[in-house]
Amino acid sequence: MVAVDPACWREPAWGPDGWGTQRGFNLARIALGSAVEDLDTDLLDLRPERVGSFDLVLLLGVLYHLPDPWPVLERAAAVTAGTLVIETHGDFLDVRRPALAYYPSDGLDGDPSNWWGPNPPLLRARLRALGFERVELVHRERLPYRALRAGFRAFRRPRFRVSQGRFVLHAHR
Repeated sequence: MVAVDPACWREPAWGPDGWGTQRGFNLARIALGSAVEDLDTDLLDLRPERVGSFDLVLLLGVLYHLPDPWPVLERAAAVTAGTLVIETHGDFLDVRRPALAYYPSDGLDGDPSNWWGPNPPLLRARLRALGFERVELVHRERLPYRALRAGFRAFRRPRFRVSQGRFVLHAHR
């Protein structure tokens, strides 16, 4: 088992009070007695010949933070022998055609590290193109929740739109 999170594990610490550090991972590893190896590598260096291949690959909260998410998605797919789980922020969640929102300048929610909002049909199509035979949408924030959040946020900036939320896909080889 291998874990990679170069944005969090390298200095300088980012986020409020430097919460983006490896301390949380190390604490969980000790508390759980985990044998997961932390690998200090760039996401674009994930290749089967370098890190091996895995029955389960988790790509959680990553894609929308990347200026160009497609090479990282390709690398994650290349090291996936079984199932790739993707959790991400999405946009156009109720649009049935593949769609992608781009958040220039100040990003989504005032965070300049938030670049994109793909929708499930777009990621499903990309994953099938990368050789996954079955791609399932296993979770999407429901419209009532998204509407309440958008209504609450309408009174302050930055705000979310009703079309935005989080979703999870499972892609199987």
